[in-house]
Amino acid sequence: MVLLALSAGALLGGFGQGGLFARLDTQMGRTPNTQSAEVSSILAGKGHRENVLLVVQSVPIASNLNDLRKRTDNFESVLKQISTVKQVEQPLDGLAKERELQDLAKRTEDGLRTLQNLKKDLEDKQELLKQGQKSPEQQKRFEALPSGEQVRLLKEMREQEAKLAAGLAKVEQQLLSVKSEKRKLDEGLKELQDGIGILLAKDGKGFVISVELEAKSAEELSEAVTGVERAAKQFENGLKSLDSHAEVGILSAQIVGNEITELSKADLAQGEMVSMPVALILLVLVFGGLLAALLPLLGASAAIVLGLAGVWVLTFVMDVNSFVLNVITIIGLALSIDYGLLIVSRFREEVDHLCAKESLDANRLNASQSKKITEQALGVALGQAGRTVLFSALTIAFSIAGLFVFPTTVLRIIAFGGVVVTLAAVAASLTLVPALLSLFSNYLVKPPIVKRLFGRKAVSATLEAEFHGERGVFASLARLVQAKPVVWTVALTLLLATMALPLFGMHTRTNLMAYLSVDSPAGKVHQVVSEQYPKLADPPITILSEAKGEQLEQQLKTFEKRQEVDLVWKVPVFDNDRYTQINLSLKSALKDNPQLEQEALAELRHDYPDLLIGGPIAFQYDFTQSLKAGFPWALLIVVTAVFVLLFAMTGSILVPLKALILNGLSLAASLGLTAWLFSQGWFGLPQVDSLETFIVACSLAFGFGLSMDYEVFLVARIKEYWDSLGDNDAAVSQGLQRSGRIITSAAAIIVAVFVGFVTGQMLPIKQIGVALAIMVITDATVVRMLLVPATMTLLGKWNWWAPEPLVRLHQKIELKD
Repeated sequence: MVLLALSAGALLGGFGQGGLFARLDTQMGRTPNTQSAEVSSILAGKGHRENVLLVVQSVPIASNLNDLRKRTDNFESVLKQISTVKQVEQPLDGLAKERELQDLAKRTEDGLRTLQNLKKDLEDKQELLKQGQKSPEQQKRFEALPSGEQVRLLKEMREQEAKLAAGLAKVEQQLLSVKSEKRKLDEGLKELQDGIGILLAKDGKGFVISVELEAKSAEELSEAVTGVERAAKQFENGLKSLDSHAEVGILSAQIVGNEITELSKADLAQGEMVSMPVALILLVLVFGGLLAALLPLLGASAAIVLGLAGVWVLTFVMDVNSFVLNVITIIGLALSIDYGLLIVSRFREEVDHLCAKESLDANRLNASQSKKITEQALGVALGQAGRTVLFSALTIAFSIAGLFVFPTTVLRIIAFGGVVVTLAAVAASLTLVPALLSLFSNYLVKPPIVKRLFGRKAVSATLEAEFHGERGVFASLARLVQAKPVVWTVALTLLLATMALPLFGMHTRTNLMAYLSVDSPAGKVHQVVSEQYPKLADPPITILSEAKGEQLEQQLKTFEKRQEVDLVWKVPVFDNDRYTQINLSLKSALKDNPQLEQEALAELRHDYPDLLIGGPIAFQYDFTQSLKAGFPWALLIVVTAVFVLLFAMTGSILVPLKALILNGLSLAASLGLTAWLFSQGWFGLPQVDSLETFIVACSLAFGFGLSMDYEVFLVARIKEYWDSLGDNDAAVSQGLQRSGRIITSAAAIIVAVFVGFVTGQMLPIKQIGVALAIMVITDATVVRMLLVPATMTLLGKWNWWAPEPLVRLHQKIELKD
C-alpha cells in the first residue's frame, strides 16, 4: 500500500518534479545513427526555439488589403513586445510593395516599348538614306548637279548619317539601361513573390504570419507560445469587424504536442470510462457477485498505477511520448484482469471442491471452517493458478522485451513500460488479490448471490458457467474436434491463412500528425496549411546541402527534373550558415503509396550519397530498416524465452514449437484482418491505406504475449490432467473444459477493454485497440478452442515428448507447487 501511495503521488504531483503528464513529450522517437535523425538534429539546432504559424482564414485579401495591412502592422507591433519574439514575417507589406513594383515594371515596360519603336524609326530612316544613295535615278541627278552643289549635298548627307547614328547609339544605350533595370525589377519581383507567395493562401482568402521564438528555457518558451496565442485571439476579434467569418488558427510543435497530450488524456479517460464498467458487468456475470468481480479490477488499478509510476521515473532519463500511457494502460488492464480472473476462479473452484469433499454447506460455514477452507483454497489456487500466472507473465515480459533490441526510442519506452506493467500485474495478482480474497473470505467462500437468489441449478451453469468433468460445453467442443482432428486442422489453417492475405498489400507509415484528430483546432489548421500553403506544410523529403551559389542552383534544377518530384523549394537553416534546406514534394501518385515513397527516397540517397536526406519519408524508411535489422534478434529472444519457459512448465519440446507456429499464424491472420478493416473503413473505423509502423511492432509483441497467456492457461491445465490421467485425449478434453471458461471469459472482458479504447480519437490507439481485440478473439476462439485441441489430438502422447537428457533437466528445473 505504501508503494501504491508513493506511485500515485509521483503520477499526480511528482514530488515537486512535475506529475506524469507534465513531463511527457510528443515527438516521435528518432532512430539513432541515421540520416533522418541527423537532419532533425541539425534543423532543431541548439537552445529553445519554436516557429509559430498564425493562419488567417476567410478574409479576401484583394478587397481588404489596406485595412488588413493596418491591423496586421499593429498586431506585429504587439508581437514584438514579447521578449522572446525574434522575427515576424507577414506578406501584406510585401503584397503592397509587389503592387508598386508591378506598376514600376509596367511603366518600365512602356518606356522600353517606346525606345524600341524609336530605334526602329531611326533604323528605318538610315535604311531609306542608304537606299536613296544607291538609287540610279538619284545618282544621275546627283551627277548632273554642279560640283559645289554635290559637295554641299554630300556634307548634308554625312551630317544626317552621323546624327542618325548618334541618335541610334543613344537609344541603344538607353535600351540597355532600361532592359537592365527591367531585369532587376523582374528578379526583385520574383524574389518578393516567392517570399510572400509562401505566406499567401492559394484561394486568395487568407495569409500566414510566421513568428520565430527563441527563449532561454523550455518554461519561458512555453509562456511565449501562450502569449502569442492570447495576442492571436485579440487579432481575430479585430478581423471579425472586416469579415464575420474571419478566423486566426495557430500551429506550432508545442501546440500540436499539447493537443496530443490532452487528446491522450481524454482518450485514456474515455477508454477507462467505457471499458471498466463493461468489464465489471462481465466479471459479475462470470462470478455471479459484485465483490469477487471487483478483485481483478482492483488488481488492475494497482498494476496500472505501478506501471505508470515506472514510466514517470523513466521521464528523468529520456523523453517519453504521451500516447505510450494509453498503450501501457491497455496492456495493464488486459493482463491484470486475466491474472485476477484466473486466481479468483481457481479459488472459487477449490472452495466448491473442498466443501463438497468435506460435505459442508458453504452458506453455513462458521468462522473456523471458513478460515480453514480459505487457507486451503488459496494454497491450491496460488500453487496451481499462481504458477500458471507466473509462467505467463514471464513469457509475456520476454516477448515484450524483444522490443528492446530495436534502436528506436519509442519502442524501447513501450518495452520498458510493458515489462513493468506486466510484472506489476503478476505482483498484484499474487499478492494483492490473494490478500483481498483472505480479507473478504467470509463473503467469498459463500455461493454467489445470484445462486442464492435464483437457485443453484438454473443460474449456476448460465451465469457462473462452472461446468464439471465431461459434462460441460468445452469438453463437448473438444470431443467434436477430436472426432476429426485432420479436417479441423486443415480447415482452420486455411481460414487463418485467408485472413492473413491482406498482409501482402499492407503499407505502414509513421506520421506524428496521425495522432491529431482532424476535428481538433490544431488538426483543422494543419489541414488548411496542407491545402492552401503547400510550402509551409511539412515537406515529405528534406535535404541539407552545403552547396552555395551556382552549385546550389544547379542542384535545385537537378531535383526539379526528377520524375517523382512535384515541387522544389529552398529555405535557410535557422542560425546555421553551413547548410541550405532543400524541400521536395512528391507527385500525388507517390503520396498515395508508401512503398513508392520509400523507393523514391532510396533512389535519392543512392544518387546523392554526399547529401543528408531526411524528413517524414526518411524517418519512416530508417525506422523500417531498423525494424528489419533488429527483427532476427527480437525473434531469437522471444523464441528462446518461449522454449525455455514452456519447457520448464511442461517438460515438452513439441508444445513450445507448436505454440510458436500457431501463435505466429494467429498473429498474421489478425494483423491481416486489421489492415483490411481499416483499408475499407468497416464498422465506422477511419479509412486509411496504412497502419502506423510502431503500432504493427507493438501489436505483434503484445499480441504474441497475450496469445502465450492463453496458451499457458490452457496447456497448464491440460498438463495437470495428463500427469494425473496419463490419457492425452482425456487430458485435452478436461483441460479445455476447466480452462475454456477462464479463457473465453477473460477474452470477452479484454476485448471489451480494447474496444473501449477504440472509441477515442487518436488513430494509432484505435489501430492498436482493434488489432489486439482481433488477436484476442482469434486466439481465444479459433486457436485455443479448436486448433490447439485438434493438433494436440493429432500428436497424441508425442505432445509430451523430450529427449532423455532434457527430461532429466526438466526434473531438476521444474517449478513445482
